[in-house]
Amino acid sequence: MGYFLKTLTLGDMYTNCGLIGNPETKEMVIIDPGTDAPQIKQEVRKSGYTPVAILLTHGHFDHISAANEIRRFYNIKIYAGEDETEILADPEMNLSSQFWTRCELVPDVNVRDGELLELGGMYITVIATPGHTKGGVSFFFPVWQILFSGDTLFMESVGRTDFPTGNPKVLIESIIDKIFILPDETTVIPGHGPGTSLAYERKNNPYFCYDLSHKAKEEK
Repeated sequence: MGYFLKTLTLGDMYTNCGLIGNPETKEMVIIDPGTDAPQIKQEVRKSGYTPVAILLTHGHFDHISAANEIRRFYNIKIYAGEDETEILADPEMNLSSQFWTRCELVPDVNVRDGELLELGGMYITVIATPGHTKGGVSFFFPVWQILFSGDTLFMESVGRTDFPTGNPKVLIESIIDKIFILPDETTVIPGHGPGTSLAYERKNNPYFCYDLSHKAKEEK
């Protein structure tokens, strides 16, 4: 079965917002609706798909600023990691107070590691990937082998860990222990920058090549 996929780059932070849908049901989920609700609505209208949920990889303002408006407009629920509630609700922690607006958000559904969601006829596995933030999650579509990694994994790089609740050791462990166990063929759509694949990152990402080699030595 094929799929509909559109990635929008939104706002001054060039944040990736994902629209992914099931052609059989003509329903979609919106992942990380950043700072431009009108553009998201326009692309949804052009697609002909009906949004059924909003999925948040983490709570930083550039990934959530349009979420409240999109939730109200389509009357749909917001899903976020169970450990991200504090960041979503706190403009200081989600960094919105440092920029042009104060953003506060309460998710409708708190998801946990390993949970399998069924939305719009699509199966979505929740993968807890803390490190960039305490409650960050990635969303994996196993049928299509597509991973939305938020600000955890980028092409040839990783997310920052100097924001509230960030932890560099935990971030690397999340990627090695949670993301790198997925198939090589997995397409990765990060929160910023170009898409990539797990096969490519295993070979070319300097953070993981280094840490994987040292982890292998430690286990001998």
